[in-house]
Amino acid sequence: YCPTVRPTLIPSSTPTTGKPTFTGNPTKTLSIEPSFTHSELPSIQLSSLPSKTVSIAPSPGEDLSELVEEARSDIAALIRNDRRLAAKFVRLGFHDCVGGCNGCVDSTNHDNNGLEVPITALRPIVQTYANSFTRADIWAMASLVGAEVSQPNNNDYRSFSMEWIGRRTCDSPEMQGPAESLPSSNVNTMQLVDFFSNEFGFSAEETVAIMGAQ
Repeated sequence: YCPTVRPTLIPSSTPTTGKPTFTGNPTKTLSIEPSFTHSELPSIQLSSLPSKTVSIAPSPGEDLSELVEEARSDIAALIRNDRRLAAKFVRLGFHDCVGGCNGCVDSTNHDNNGLEVPITALRPIVQTYANSFTRADIWAMASLVGAEVSQPNNNDYRSFSMEWIGRRTCDSPEMQGPAESLPSSNVNTMQLVDFFSNEFGFSAEETVAIMGAQ
C-alpha cells in the first residue's frame, strides 16, 4: 500500500538555505482538515501513517526534503546502534497515532509500558530538529524508518516516505498524553480488524503487518 519510489516532500522550485522554522502552535486539538485552501494543496498522496490524521503542509516555497533525509539518517543511525529500536519505533508510532498523532502517550495506560525506551532514544533528534519538525513528526518519521529498515533487502522492499509534516504536538509532557483506547487483548480477529480499519483505514493485510511489529 506504499509507493516504491520516495517522492519529494513538498514540490518546490525555490531552494531553501538553513533549517526552515515550523511556526505551528501546539494544541490538543488535532487538525482534521488542512489549514490551507484546496488550491494550495500539493499534488502528493498522504503517507500511510496514519490515514486518519491530516497534517499541515509547510508554506509554499519551503522544500524540506533534504532536512527530512537528514533526520531519517539520524534515526537510522540509532537503529544501527540498537536493532531493537526498529520495532520499538513502529510500536511508538502506532500507539501515538491512536486518536491522532500528537507526540504524547499516556504512561498510566499499561498498554503503553516500555514506550519510554524509544521516546528517550528520540529526544536528541526531537531537540535537534525542533525548529523544523514537531515531536509528533519525529515520532511518525521514526516509525516509518523502523518499518523500512526491518525489511529484507529483496524485490519486495518498500520505501515509506515522509510526505506530510506539521503534526500538532499536545500541550502535555510526552508521557502524560490524553487517554486513548487501545485494542483489548481479549478482542477477536474481526474486532481487531475493525479497530484498525476505523482508526487508520488499514486493510486486514496491513493490520497483520502492524501487529507483527509489536
